[in-house]
Amino acid sequence: MCHSTDLGTRCGLSLRPWTCNTNCGDCWHWKGAELGILIKKGEALEVADRISCVLFDKTGTLTEGKPEVTDIVGDVLEYAAALEARSRHPIAVAVTERAMREGLEIPEVEEFRAIPGKGLEGKINSQHVIAGNRVLMDEFGVEIPGDAEKLESEGKTVVMVAADGEFKGIIGVSDRIKPGSAAAVGELERMGIRTAMITGDNRRTAEKVAREVGISTVIAEVLPEDKASRVSELRSRGVGVAFVGDGINDAPALSEADLGIALGGGTDVAKEAGEVVLVGDDPLDTAAALQLAGKVISRIKQNLFWAFAYNVILIPVAAGALYPLGVVFRPEYAGLAMALSSVTVVSLSLSLRGYTPPARRLREL
Repeated sequence: MCHSTDLGTRCGLSLRPWTCNTNCGDCWHWKGAELGILIKKGEALEVADRISCVLFDKTGTLTEGKPEVTDIVGDVLEYAAALEARSRHPIAVAVTERAMREGLEIPEVEEFRAIPGKGLEGKINSQHVIAGNRVLMDEFGVEIPGDAEKLESEGKTVVMVAADGEFKGIIGVSDRIKPGSAAAVGELERMGIRTAMITGDNRRTAEKVAREVGISTVIAEVLPEDKASRVSELRSRGVGVAFVGDGINDAPALSEADLGIALGGGTDVAKEAGEVVLVGDDPLDTAAALQLAGKVISRIKQNLFWAFAYNVILIPVAAGALYPLGVVFRPEYAGLAMALSSVTVVSLSLSLRGYTPPARRLREL
């Protein structure tokens, strides 16, 4: 049985801080799940409160990740599809599907090789064929005509095809920007958080997409294995970095970032690497997740304040500090004070259930 002093110290101090954290934990798990924001660890909440820059992957994150072939210059679809059929990249799927819709007979490929971040090569009908970006063409000494620049300036990804060192043509691929991308960038900027975009695409295409969503900082032509090192560079400068991605190649960057945010429709590897998973695949939920985390941290601090405020004020009274004045803190009063403290903490925690992040309200407009 607790005496009055015990109720103010041993019972109160042991119960209330635990209560404030436990109830907040229950509430943010519940609220996050309701919003489609799955936060795996409590540590992610503390880290989220220190984020100053959100780095978005482009394909599948800011864009739909379902590119379509829009332009074909030259008789190159057959050769390109033969190589792309060996790849599972979204652009490869788009090229292959276009060839199948046109009823083309895709030839066999020998000595196939995928070159990460650059393209593909193989031998088709005794010809050495390459399909990929500018970097790949430059490596093989292939001269690129001006048609490619026009498509790139329109924000399209360009697949260039060459055979035996001779440029054959280009395929323009377009990927629609997600409806929530621009709103997500705008909301993060309003919160005082800088945004940037990283992609393996060429700079012209990347900058066109970035302008459409409102991002001013673009890191383009990055090889898949270099994304994590770019994140590390930002962190080394004291920047709190959140990385948002969805692909297998994004997993190292998601792990390297202070906070990894994976899209629910992405690969299992990406979702495993991220501390936060956005079930709805909406970039706008990136801002909502950070706002929810900030609210939870704020509420935990309030709970700790009230929990210790009760003890700081009432422990001296329970210990007899006012006894010379004839004031005695009876055990039943101490028990009531402890109960009121716990009710205050629990009530503040439960109020999180009614919280809606401002970013989520933007979706309803």
